[in-house]
This record gives sequence, C-alpha cells and structure tokens, in this order.
Amino acid sequence: MTKSNWSPAIGECVNTPAGQATVTEIYYDGDLGLVWSDHPEDVYSLPVSDVTPKRRRSPSPVTTSKKRQRGGTTYTKQMTTSKEDQNAMFVEYLQTLGRDMRQLRVMVLDTRACHSIRALVGAGVQPSRIYVPQPDADEAAAIKRQFPTVRAYSGRKMGDLIWELAGSKTQFDGILGDYCGMPGSVGKKNTPMDDVSNLFRYDMLAETAVVTQTICARSRTTSATKFSGLRMLKNHLSKKIRQNNRRMRRTKTYTYTDPGSQTMCHLRCIVGTSR
Repeated sequence: MTKSNWSPAIGECVNTPAGQATVTEIYYDGDLGLVWSDHPEDVYSLPVSDVTPKRRRSPSPVTTSKKRQRGGTTYTKQMTTSKEDQNAMFVEYLQTLGRDMRQLRVMVLDTRACHSIRALVGAGVQPSRIYVPQPDADEAAAIKRQFPTVRAYSGRKMGDLIWELAGSKTQFDGILGDYCGMPGSVGKKNTPMDDVSNLFRYDMLAETAVVTQTICARSRTTSATKFSGLRMLKNHLSKKIRQNNRRMRRTKTYTYTDPGSQTMCHLRCIVGTSR
C-alpha cells in the first residue's frame, strides 16, 4: 500500500513526525485533508500528507452528516446546524466536569439575544456566576434587562476583562469565546490567541475546565485559510496547556454555516491537570 492511495481511518494508529498516534478526527474539504491526533506529548492537527500508516489496514467509514469522497471511502466533516447546537455542546462538556452546575463560573461572549446565557441558565448555571464582556453599551444594557444578575461588563472585550480580573484569583470552569474573525496574534490585545495566553498567564482556569473558542470567516474564504487558522488556534492552546503542566483531556471540533454565510469553526476542549 503506497502513501498516495492510502487514507487514514478514525481510531487507526498512524505514524506522525512526533511518533505514533491514534487518529481522532478527520476533516476533508475539497483537496484539503487534516488528521487530528491524540499523541501523548502533543495535540496535532496534521495534513494527511504528513501521516503514514502504522500497518496495513483498510480505513473504516465513519458516521456521516455531510459526506465527502476521497480514495473511494466516505468521510465527513462534523457539522452543527445552529448556534443553539454550539451552546448545547458547551453545556454538555460543562456537565462532564461532574460538578454542581450551580457552582460553576463561566465567561462567555454573547449579545442581547442571550443565546449562550439562556442555555447556561437552563442547565442550572446561576446568572450571577456568568461573566459577559460586551464592548457595546446598548448590548450590555439589553443583557442586564433580561438577566439583571448576570455580570455584563459594558465597554469590554474578553481580553479587557481578563486583564481587569488578573490578580483577583478568579477562576473559570468554562470559557466560551465565540469570536468574530480569525485567530489574530499573540501580543495583540483582544485576539483569540492572546486571550488564550492570558487565561493561563493569570491562572484563570479551574483545575479542569472547558475552553471553547471559535474563528469566523466569510464563506468565500478558502478552506485552506479557514483550517490554517483553526489549526493555529488549536496548536497554540495545546502549547499553553503543556507549558502549564496540564493536558488536553478531550477535544472536538465542529463547523457550521450561519444564514449570513459565515463559516464558524468551533474548537472545544477539556483542559485537565497532568496528573
């Protein structure tokens, strides 16, 4: 079996530049292929061209919701259909922490529609333990009218609130960073990349926490650009997890297309200790 006619399968043990790993997710979009693996020393998102089979094995089809054909085998990108699905998945991950939902402290990016807030409150999270940075004063006021005890911070982006709370010993069980735009860069305030760095720098994550971030691009943006941004954000997060003696215990990525023709790439993970 040559590399040119081989495709990896979910659950298959493969060789990567860092050693052997088990394939946990596969994404195909046109000619672009990514393999995301659970190598114990790192979390990788690799082009299929960088992965070779450990042993001869016919790839097994996975359950599909949106099918792509490659090498005669059907694979899929996992899709969500709405913002509500994204919030439901975030809540599901919070529930896996095994803590009293009423005691969880969560930071989310939300608007006056309060989709994320409603999902959290409906799952048992106390409004007074939900922190919502909102740069638009009118949006923040609308949130407060609907949920008076929610901690809506007017005139702040997520990065602003992280800086404001730095040193307060406030720790969060969940972060839902539903950003608009691409990952940005480290050192430029209020970008997903910089926010990830500062969450760890100021020890603002509980011992085990759920971190969810998104990137957003117009549908006309090439698939390579979208996945490159998502890979950059995921690898940066995994780097910070390692540097802070933690490990990524569980991760899943989804995409969805909203009515405004924006593609939302959702990165979810549970951050745990190295013990």
